[in-house]
Amino acid sequence: MQQYSAIVMRSSPALRIIFEPSGRPFRANWSRTRLAKPLYRRFKVSGIISLRAQYRREVSMFLEKSPRHLKMLHSAHLKQPVCTMTAACILLTFYCVHVPAETPLVVKDPNASFLDVAARRQALQTAQNPLLHEAIANLKGCVGTPFPAPPPHGQDIPSRYMSGSHGALNPLEHQLSEPYYKIQDIAAQGADKYLATGDPAEANCVIQAILQWVNDKAALLDYSAKDDEVVWFQSTWTVASLSLSVSIIRSEPALNAADRDRVIAWLRDAAHKSFSETRGPTSGTNTNNHFFWRGLAATAAGVISGDNKLFSDGLRTYSTAIGEIHSQGAFPDEMARHELAMHYQAFAIEPLVMIAELAYRQGLNIYPLEQHGHRLSDAVNFLNRAIADPSIIKKYTPEAQKLDPDFQPGSALLSWAELWTARTGDTAWQRYIDKPFFDSRLAGSTTLFAAPVQAAPAAPPAGTKPPPAETTPPPSSK
Repeated sequence: MQQYSAIVMRSSPALRIIFEPSGRPFRANWSRTRLAKPLYRRFKVSGIISLRAQYRREVSMFLEKSPRHLKMLHSAHLKQPVCTMTAACILLTFYCVHVPAETPLVVKDPNASFLDVAARRQALQTAQNPLLHEAIANLKGCVGTPFPAPPPHGQDIPSRYMSGSHGALNPLEHQLSEPYYKIQDIAAQGADKYLATGDPAEANCVIQAILQWVNDKAALLDYSAKDDEVVWFQSTWTVASLSLSVSIIRSEPALNAADRDRVIAWLRDAAHKSFSETRGPTSGTNTNNHFFWRGLAATAAGVISGDNKLFSDGLRTYSTAIGEIHSQGAFPDEMARHELAMHYQAFAIEPLVMIAELAYRQGLNIYPLEQHGHRLSDAVNFLNRAIADPSIIKKYTPEAQKLDPDFQPGSALLSWAELWTARTGDTAWQRYIDKPFFDSRLAGSTTLFAAPVQAAPAAPPAGTKPPPAETTPPPSSK
């Protein structure tokens, strides 16, 4: 049976279904929302889905238990079918066309990383941008740095905050999370030094450092999201970070292939573990920034391992995340973080930008993807306006926002802005790019990855009100 795929979007007052045969979109409004809405509520249909056997079977069972919806479906005036259910032909859309399968969401090049490593290294050799010179001078590398040991088995890490999801930090959480931070940092430092210099010793050092965790067998794999929530979070960030760093060094011919492949297989398994864990359907971790970071872990590990399921899971996460954007551009779950609402808006954007960069290197430009009439640019623009005028956050929370040091030039929280600016040409963030960025969760120096090789023109001071024009998304690569 031929497979069919679609990008399904929920919009008001109708669901919109977009098929993309050979890159040519076809749009059809699902105006019979009496059926569309219960199906959405039942299956949370949002983002990129494949109408494969499990969807056909579950939707068929749902309709069999809901005679009213089945009657509505049969009475609709339909054209050609989109999919065939098991046992009976159940038609799910009302004015759609019979189309061949879309371009599959598969990894085309496991060595592609999120940037062209060879081309970037060559460009860095002649760079005139002082920020790049500073970023390279700041690199410590991996060689000569002691390898961090993995955390103890069964370790319980308390919440980041002393109470709830904001407020005073818990120093014990940071102390117990140190092993995760250290392995992320040493891998990022080594991968970045390799990017800048091409030194195979740095690439090999990264692999050997991670192998200590691979040999531990339990690291990033032995936990339960329900019982060890913070371990789950730290494991997710670490899988994302290490997978991105490994993506930079993966193609180095001097690497021991067996060691490299062991590291990649372990990261693949850890990504599957992270993505499959849940704290239940009512948990905010199914819709907030933690879900987005699991999507990045899946995407990055999927690319380096050639695991198409992980890769497609990551892209579905991106699509679902865009569907969470509020009318003004805010992520509602992050706006519930009181004085840290702006902080977590930025933290939620961070993995989504990197997912889009990874997809771009696989020939998929998902930056223009819309859900409910919104794109990632809406979330980015909302944050930019909020930094200039934090009072707009009061629509969501009455607390004054904590701005320092999160929103100062060079802050790790804004490291994604370097990638965003390079990809979209959005000059609004240039005012925050006057110091080198480094965030180990994004494999280190985003300045090294994306800053222009020539010095950028002077930008208005940080905090200046941005221009009214919204970001123009990049053209589709298809």
